[in-house]
Amino acid sequence: RRAAVAAFVVGLAALTAACPCCPNCMPSACPCPVQPACPTCGTPPGPEPQPESEPQPPTPPAPTTTSQAAVLPITSTKAKPGPILQCGLNCYGDAAAPVPLLQHGDGNGIPAESAEACREFCLDTEGCEAIVFGQSTCYGKKDLDTKRCQPSNGIFMTEILTRMPLGTCVIMGDPHVLTFDNPQGHAGDITQLTAGDYHLVVSDELQIQGRFAYSERFPAEASMIGFAVTGDLVANNKLVVEYTGPSKGHAGFKAWWNDKQILTSFPGSYSSDDHFLIAKLDNIDPDEMHEKARHTIGGEVGSGALPSYLFQIMPDIRIYCLLGDDTMNAVIAMRRLQVAMDGYCGNFNCLTEDDTLEALEKRGLASPIDRAKSLFSSAPPLPREMRQKRGHTASIKDCSPQVMKEAEESCKHMEVGMRGGCIFDVCASGSERVGAEDAA
Repeated sequence: RRAAVAAFVVGLAALTAACPCCPNCMPSACPCPVQPACPTCGTPPGPEPQPESEPQPPTPPAPTTTSQAAVLPITSTKAKPGPILQCGLNCYGDAAAPVPLLQHGDGNGIPAESAEACREFCLDTEGCEAIVFGQSTCYGKKDLDTKRCQPSNGIFMTEILTRMPLGTCVIMGDPHVLTFDNPQGHAGDITQLTAGDYHLVVSDELQIQGRFAYSERFPAEASMIGFAVTGDLVANNKLVVEYTGPSKGHAGFKAWWNDKQILTSFPGSYSSDDHFLIAKLDNIDPDEMHEKARHTIGGEVGSGALPSYLFQIMPDIRIYCLLGDDTMNAVIAMRRLQVAMDGYCGNFNCLTEDDTLEALEKRGLASPIDRAKSLFSSAPPLPREMRQKRGHTASIKDCSPQVMKEAEESCKHMEVGMRGGCIFDVCASGSERVGAEDAA
């Protein structure tokens, strides 16, 4: 590899001498003007020599014994678009498929002097959708899933150049929301305890709303009990899922596609006539959907499959719902939209600092949706006891010393960002078992 790098540098130096104002240009296409001064290097290239006979082609760079370096083209002078999304992530392994840049190598990266050069290598390579750049090395990527990426700690930068990445939002418990930019909970979560219908994803082309209500387990702190999806992106079809009771468990939940009830038996499956929606109601392992999917209602990791919904909506939207007695956990996996998006699932801009309840309040998205704008208008009304809070909304300050001790013990193995939510759940329910399920 060192020989390849050395040969690349030698070739670059030779071309630089042939074109002083544009080190990345081919000699035959050097744009350096005679006058005025070169705009990219700050000094005039000098007068062009007047040949006495027919001009001769420029001398090519000296040949190298390393064939791999010799075939690396220098970037063209044609302007290339910049990144459409920049993320401080290192997306390797199963987070993205490797793309051998310039059709050479095995996807393990090639030398690059800058992010700009790396970007052009990707744009000049068929099938390359994104780059990871750091330590003077450029990696081509495709099929990127930010849920599986790791924080880069300032060493690497991931740039999306063509197709937007996949992301994951998790709504769980009473309810804690892990946004597209914080799918593992490294930066904590957003917690909303008041019943109502809320924007999970809101944009010009897609709306996903969540219905939060009170339950037997959390009578004074809301949990998610339903969701609804519509918008231009899904051809203005509408999917609504909600707990309606009175039965507990999967028998108390109902699903509608364009106001027609579907999945009326367990287990069951459904496919719309145009195959725009493929859905099933069955025992599904939450661990296969997200490591936090069991939170509060799903038992311990590895404890097996549980009654769940799974919806695949074109294009590239998958929603998984773990069904509890009268509440649900949801995992929304979808591609980042080309248009601006926001809501409790975040704005998917690869920044965690604006994924807070306070930030949502400033953007006018923290409060419940007006009834006239709710997507649940066609669904049966909630039972009264789920709309009306019973008792005092719990806080950490209300936690007795004994319960606090149990909470801290149950939650001590969790991510630092998730530990506070786990302790709150134990205090709110008064049950150490909740903490054990949170930590599972």
